[in-house]
Amino acid sequence: MHIQEQKAILRRAMKQRIASHQQLQNNKQEEASALQLLIQEPHYQQSTSILAYAALPGEFSVDQLIQQALEVGKKVFLPKSYPKDCSMEFHRLKNHLPYSQQVVYGSYGIREPDSTLEKYQESDKTLILVPGLAFTRTGQRLGRGKGYYDRFLGRLHTHNCSFMGVCYQWQIVEQLPTEETDIQLDFLLTPQELIYCKNNFI
Repeated sequence: MHIQEQKAILRRAMKQRIASHQQLQNNKQEEASALQLLIQEPHYQQSTSILAYAALPGEFSVDQLIQQALEVGKKVFLPKSYPKDCSMEFHRLKNHLPYSQQVVYGSYGIREPDSTLEKYQESDKTLILVPGLAFTRTGQRLGRGKGYYDRFLGRLHTHNCSFMGVCYQWQIVEQLPTEETDIQLDFLLTPQELIYCKNNFI
């Protein structure tokens, strides 16, 4: 079976699993638990820029993480997507305003920042929070199939950037079909644990 077919089958299975867990999602305590793990992590502490995301239904919310990062003075960026070419750019939120006041619903019903806000330019030490449908402990990720994140992450210089998948514990699977264009994550954050995906990354 072709890898794309395998991925399509897994996406359908994970979306069914997400639907079955719907009533357990958006748990503020789980968000708080993940936040406590993250703020103790040296790569987070040393990062001056955080590229976050506004969660879709079924994705782990990082709203508390965004607000905390804004309050401690980090540069926080959110993505704005461009469906015509499946690309996205990240724009900086203002630290003195609440996160919820700086987004509007854009493509795919996702909360997005104003495109007139400062665009992310790779220079500072950056931590990138990455959503997805499924992940492995070795850093593989199954996205929604459009390639937005793989294209964006693939153009970054990894010595400046760390890639962190964020998910519920039940989104971790044993293995995933992968292609050369799939980007490997450096670590994985759940409410229960922080997983280092690469042996040389600690």
